[in-house]
Amino acid sequence: MFQEEDSQSYNKKSNVIFEYDLAVAYFSGDEDHKPNYEWALAIFQHVAAQNDDKSIKALAQYNIGLICFFGHGMEQPDYVQALSLFQEVVRQNDNKVAKADAQCRLGEMYAWGLGIYKPNYVQALAMLQAGAEQDDSKEAKIGSQCRLGEMYELGLGADRPDYSQAFKLFDLVSDQNFDMEMKACAQYKLGMMYLYGKGMDLPDHVWAKELFQAASMQNHCSKSKIGAQSLLGTMYTYGHGMDRPDHVQARKLFQAVISTADDGTMKDHARELLAQLEK
Repeated sequence: MFQEEDSQSYNKKSNVIFEYDLAVAYFSGDEDHKPNYEWALAIFQHVAAQNDDKSIKALAQYNIGLICFFGHGMEQPDYVQALSLFQEVVRQNDNKVAKADAQCRLGEMYAWGLGIYKPNYVQALAMLQAGAEQDDSKEAKIGSQCRLGEMYELGLGADRPDYSQAFKLFDLVSDQNFDMEMKACAQYKLGMMYLYGKGMDLPDHVWAKELFQAASMQNHCSKSKIGAQSLLGTMYTYGHGMDRPDHVQARKLFQAVISTADDGTMKDHARELLAQLEK
C-alpha cells in the first residue's frame, strides 16, 4: 500500500512529467501551432529547477541548452550557456539519452570553438567518439558519427586528414534512414570525397553525381541539400559524370539554390552560373 509520502512523491513526479511534456509541445509546435520558445523555455527552466525527478530534470536541461544553442526566441545564440548546460547533463549522468545527446552537441561545440575561447579537438574527439559508440540515443549516435567523420576528413586534432575513417563514418550514416538530415549530410560529404578524389587514386564523378542527386532529393531543406544542388548544377553545366552537359537540369538546380539558400555567397555563385547559362 502507498504511504502518504509515497503518494505525494508520485504526484510530484507526475506533475513534473506533465510540465515537461507541455514544454516539449511548446518547443516543437504542431500542424496548427507554431513553436512558442518563450513558454517552452520558462517551463523547461521550472522543470530543471526541481529535484523530484532527476531524469526529467536532465532532459529539461538539455532542451534549454538546445534553445540557447540555436538561439530560439533570442536575438542570437547563447553558446556559453548552452555549453554549460550540456556539460552539466553529461556530468550528472541522470538520463542516458540526454547524456548521449549532450555529448554529441558538446563534440560539435568543442570542434568549432562555440562558447569557448578556441576549439578543443581533444575534447571534441572524446565526446563524439563516446556519442558514436553508445546505443542509448540513435539520433546522437548518427549525429556523432557524421561530425566525427567531418573531423577525420578535415584532420582536426591530427597531423593530417584520415579519409579512410571519414569515408567509413559517412558511409554508415548514409545507409541509415532514421535521421534524414544527417543522411543528406553524409551523402553530400561522400559526394565531395568522390568529386575531388579524397583518399582515392582518382576522382569518380559518376558516383559523386549519384550521391549529390540523392542528397538533393531529400524532402527537408538543409545546407547539405542546397550544397548538393549547387555542385550537381555545376556538374550538369560542364557534363561531369555524364555523357554531355544538361543545361536544363543545371538551370533548375541553380534556381532551387537561389530560392532556398540562406547563404548569400552560395546564392551569388548560383546566380553567376545561371547567368552564364543564359548567355
